[in-house]
Amino acid sequence: MAREHYLINERHRNHKHTEKIISIFGSETQSLNILRNCERYKLKQASKRQGGRPPTEAVEFCLTLPKGIRPTQQQWRQILNKLMFTLAIHLDVPTSKLAPIVRAVLHQQNHDVAIKGTGDHMHVVIGKFTNDLIYLAELQRKSTTRRLKTAYNNAVYEVVGISHKSYRLQKGYDGIAKKRAPSWSVKAARKQEVIKQQERQLKRIIAQANKWLSAFDTNDQKQMNRQYNRLCEELSHLESANSETQDMFDFMQQLICKVETKGNSKRLSKYHPPRI
Repeated sequence: MAREHYLINERHRNHKHTEKIISIFGSETQSLNILRNCERYKLKQASKRQGGRPPTEAVEFCLTLPKGIRPTQQQWRQILNKLMFTLAIHLDVPTSKLAPIVRAVLHQQNHDVAIKGTGDHMHVVIGKFTNDLIYLAELQRKSTTRRLKTAYNNAVYEVVGISHKSYRLQKGYDGIAKKRAPSWSVKAARKQEVIKQQERQLKRIIAQANKWLSAFDTNDQKQMNRQYNRLCEELSHLESANSETQDMFDFMQQLICKVETKGNSKRLSKYHPPRI
């Protein structure tokens, strides 16, 4: 809802070069519906006792045109219709299921080329969950972004008559756009984050195993049950390992298996830990 308020706020400091804000599709009702569907999905996960990361509500795309090009409000609606038709085919859902979870707002900008900033652009917010709680996981994939980029170029050509291949950049000020980080750098950073996450999981498992062993020595069955259940829960949250983290992943599983085997030993014949 904070995003909804930002998109329609003409007085926001980021909108000082925005001449007009127009609602192309939907209203605050769509934004509330996107939020409600996400909360309903969280409740569904909780009722099934499923873990994992909390889902995010939506994905936003910003469809931009250069300065000097200003389609009418009706033309923007036609462009949006073509995009949603393409997206519905890509997601394998009917357009009727997308309509309640799509919000589109147009920002008409100052077209003076001496002023830094973009031209007219349309923000499109799409919820990740339909009203019947279908999870549109493909929305956040790069393949979907590539598909929308191609569909947007084609829609602008069909509706406005301007081809992205024939357009020549016009810039009335000095400056160079910031370069995006190379994909290999982003992938390396993500791999490091995965390794750090698994290291944190390993530390928690070792600490829980040590507490279990201390309880084992004192025959504290209540504490043994508690720590064993925590170990099982931690194991259920482990993500699939890759070639670089397989050894750590295997060690975690072996550690929990040893705890389970020891708990089933003759020394604790009355102790029956729950199975994974």
